[in-house]
Amino acid sequence: MQDIARYIGRLDVCLMTPDGKPRTVTLNGQTRTLKSPQMTTCTAALLPGNRLLTNNHCYYNDVMVAAGFTFVQEARINFGYTAADFTGDVKTYAVSTRELARDEKLDAMVLQIFGADANEALGGHVPMVMQPRVRPRRALTMIHHPNGDPQQFSSGTCQVHPDQSKLPEEASQLRHSCETTGGSSGSLLLDARSLAVVGLHNQGGLHGRGGFNGGHKIAAVEAALGLGFQAKAAPEPVVIPKPDPETLAQEALTEALQLDGIEARRAALENVVLQFPDSRAARSAGFTLDLMISKRDPEVEAAVALTKALSLQGAAQTQALSDLLQAYPGTTAAKSASTFLTTAMASKSDTPVAVTDGLARLERPDEAPRFDGNTLFVAGAKLTGHGAVRVVGADPGSVFRTGDMVVRVGGATVESAASLYLKLSGAARKMQGRMNVEVLRNGRNLGVTVRLSGVEQEVGATLLSRALADGDFRFDGYRLSYGELEFGGSVAVEVIGAGETARLRVGDRVVSVDGEPVRSVPAFYLRLRKASGQGKSNLRLGVARAGRTWSVTMPVGRLKP
Repeated sequence: MQDIARYIGRLDVCLMTPDGKPRTVTLNGQTRTLKSPQMTTCTAALLPGNRLLTNNHCYYNDVMVAAGFTFVQEARINFGYTAADFTGDVKTYAVSTRELARDEKLDAMVLQIFGADANEALGGHVPMVMQPRVRPRRALTMIHHPNGDPQQFSSGTCQVHPDQSKLPEEASQLRHSCETTGGSSGSLLLDARSLAVVGLHNQGGLHGRGGFNGGHKIAAVEAALGLGFQAKAAPEPVVIPKPDPETLAQEALTEALQLDGIEARRAALENVVLQFPDSRAARSAGFTLDLMISKRDPEVEAAVALTKALSLQGAAQTQALSDLLQAYPGTTAAKSASTFLTTAMASKSDTPVAVTDGLARLERPDEAPRFDGNTLFVAGAKLTGHGAVRVVGADPGSVFRTGDMVVRVGGATVESAASLYLKLSGAARKMQGRMNVEVLRNGRNLGVTVRLSGVEQEVGATLLSRALADGDFRFDGYRLSYGELEFGGSVAVEVIGAGETARLRVGDRVVSVDGEPVRSVPAFYLRLRKASGQGKSNLRLGVARAGRTWSVTMPVGRLKP
């Protein structure tokens, strides 16, 4: 790599307007005034015959040309610029302001060094070996001058992007994930194993949410400009008789991290943990999930801890479930952990094990579906979630398995545990007796049949829209107290304290009162006081949590002294 790097330099280009006056241009979404002359930088590679290969837009940038920067006053190439503080070994050569050849479609241009023999002074040129075939996820490396800085190497995450497979084989475009910035234009993309040239980088597009950088295959550039590159076949992939779990896990982790959308990425990472529990990739996925979780939502943290615990076996699983009970008491996941531990103890004993107070009880398949506002109990299993409904607990006789994701019921998409409950309870009321449910299990879609019986008459007591408990309210200028709830916040009204039986959680936000937006705690207090003075009995609160909004009814109560 260091040998090749000797022939990669920073190309300085001095652009001018015909009248020498400044121009206003818009680059990367920012409008600014540029003086004339204006210097820009690119990266270029030394070829035989003192030629340079770089991007066409280094001389002919569409935005700059449209603004009037149509003349190249001067150009120079700097080799050996590897440290800002040590420039004594830098070799600088004058470059012709007119190109030898260029191809606008491929954004490729060949320039000529004049006044000196750079090939002789540097002892050669970049290897004129190219790799015509491009495979997705093929490891790459890149030598460039981002932002005109000293020479840098890109590797590690530098590879042919998976989306390359979406392009036809004959396409010239090359999609990659090598990190670049302005000044990297014109860099060669090299195969990380053979160091043969694969492509010519020319544009950005990679960002924190995904995307990819762009370039063109060197084979297309060679065909258009006749540079002298010789084809070298890509090394044949190593054939592994049996899939290597570590490799499969790492590939799954890479795909998960490249997904757009936090929910899709979280679901894919959870799948890595479940499918490859003992792999390094699973540990990395677990750490990433921990970083993605808001520390203010113990329910979400506990759910992830439960997922990790259920991926373990034997004593390790028992210890993880016990740790979860201590770390997240009172959460839904803790109740599920209690149930799993109790079920495990029962399976190891010939006599039934009594379920202690406070432990959730798994329903038998012949019992009615029941919903407590967060968890659905049906067919010997516990299901919970919004957006994605997962089975967090299932006894050995259940048609469900822990880790199943419920995707459809009766042909309709499942959006939440509440919507699934409504479907099942509706079928039970109609005496249908059975309901077809589609689940995703270990990457496969399976159909299961849930047996139903009549719905209990106490369904009206579910928490789908249960009112808050009655209570007096008090305001101290900062926080509003109401029963076992405390509201605070300077910008948004947020629950900052909640008792174990409160219907709201810490972190929930109150966004409206009786349909009118509420943006501060004092405003919320004034609405309560006004309603109390008018003898009003209830207020309807709009509550938001994790991107979901619903309504609850709050009795007004009395103002404390």
